[in-house]
Amino acid sequence: MTPLGAFIGDRNIRYLKPTDAIDYQEELLQREWKPKTVKEYLAVASQFLGWCKRMKYASDNPFENIRLLEPDSRADHEQRGTWSKSQLSALFSHRSFSARGSSEDLWIPLLLLYSGLRPSEACQLRVSDIQFSEQYDLWFVNVTDEGPQQRLKTPSAKRKVPLHPELCALGFLDYVKQQRQMKCTQLFRCTPTGKGNDWSRNFTARFNRFLTKRMGWSEKGRATAYSFRHTFADELKQTGVDERIAAEIMGHSTAGITFTRYGKPSSLGKKLEQISRISFSKCTEQCKKYFL
Repeated sequence: MTPLGAFIGDRNIRYLKPTDAIDYQEELLQREWKPKTVKEYLAVASQFLGWCKRMKYASDNPFENIRLLEPDSRADHEQRGTWSKSQLSALFSHRSFSARGSSEDLWIPLLLLYSGLRPSEACQLRVSDIQFSEQYDLWFVNVTDEGPQQRLKTPSAKRKVPLHPELCALGFLDYVKQQRQMKCTQLFRCTPTGKGNDWSRNFTARFNRFLTKRMGWSEKGRATAYSFRHTFADELKQTGVDERIAAEIMGHSTAGITFTRYGKPSSLGKKLEQISRISFSKCTEQCKKYFL
């Protein structure tokens, strides 16, 4: 199903309003797409609703006056927001960080930083998705769409990501154990909300408010919850992690027909070896006092 079809769902297009067009634009902007791609999807939506209006299936075209995004001329790496080490240290050592609400507001940012998961992937995790491999003697995140209402961006997003030793040292597995003992199904108290059934919507809204009100950071140009993923990816690149393994960890399609058609996926042990090469311990060490 196309993004527009999924957004409209079973609603009658006759009653779509300009606010719905704005919501659709916002939903597209939350995806890992270039501005040019977002512009093209908005153009398709406008063309489709324009046709519906001409055919009398709809009384108006709510996309008609939506300002389409212009392609960004900057290089890919310049468009991506990332967290600097000083920003991470300021965030995780802030006196209000441990009092932002429920425990997931503490653990989700750390999980994003240490795993490179998309916010929606992390927020939809079930307790059973945190698994142990006896073969490799390690814990990992099973990123899947097998649970109720779980969704993945692409087939490549289905993957297994080892838990970083530093995340385990902070006590993440203790949190998982606690959730299991409480017989919780979901790892975090997140639910799919909004027209796009976005698992991360409520968390990212709270996180953005925290950055604005508590950290005092302007919205313009600052890092976001999604920026943890970009930061993780940049660290993999800077430490020289093999590009194919990095793609498998990040849930990207691996480049090259030799690898994708004939090569076997990297083992969990190999992935852990590569992930362990990056470190954020100096930025997150203050978190220990919240979990002890």
